[in-house]
Amino acid sequence: MLALTADGLTGLRALLAIPLFWATAVENYPVAAGLLAVAWWSDFLDGRMARRATTPTKLGAWDPLCDALIGTALLGGLLSSGVVGVVPWGLIGLVLLVAFISWRNLSLGMLLQALAYAFFLANVWTAEPGWMVVLAGTIALILIFDWRRFTTEVLPTFFAGISGGRETDQPAEAE
Repeated sequence: MLALTADGLTGLRALLAIPLFWATAVENYPVAAGLLAVAWWSDFLDGRMARRATTPTKLGAWDPLCDALIGTALLGGLLSSGVVGVVPWGLIGLVLLVAFISWRNLSLGMLLQALAYAFFLANVWTAEPGWMVVLAGTIALILIFDWRRFTTEVLPTFFAGISGGRETDQPAEAE
C-alpha cells in the first residue's frame, strides 16, 4: 500500500506541472505558490513512503523527472509572463533540461530546479510576501524532517554529479 501511495504522489506531482505553469504564466503567485508547496510536500512524502514500502514503486525511477518537470513548469511560466528573459535564462534552462534528460545526471536536474526556484521565490517575495512565508516554512519543515537524508544523500549526490564522480542514473532517493 505504501508503494502505491508513493506512486500516486509522484503522479500527482507530474500533473501539478500543468496548472503550475499556467498560474505562473498569468502571474497568479498565490495559486502557483500553493501548488509548489503541494509539489514539495508530495516529493517529501513519496520518498519517505517509497523507502518504507515492502514492494518497489513503479514510478520511483520517474521521480527525478517529475521534480525537473516542476522546475521546468515554473521557469516556463516565468518565461511566458516575461518576468524572466528568454536570453539567457530560458536558454540556460533548456540546456540544463536537455542535458539532464540526455545524460541522466541528477545534478543537472537539481540545477534546473534551483534556477527556477530562485526566480520564482524572488518574485513571490516582492509580489506576495505572505506566500513567501508559506514557501519558506515548507522548506524549513521539510529540511527539519529530512535533514539527515539531505546532508548524507542529496547534497553528496549533487556534488558528486557536478564533479562527474557518481553514476548518473542512480537517484538520490532509492525508490
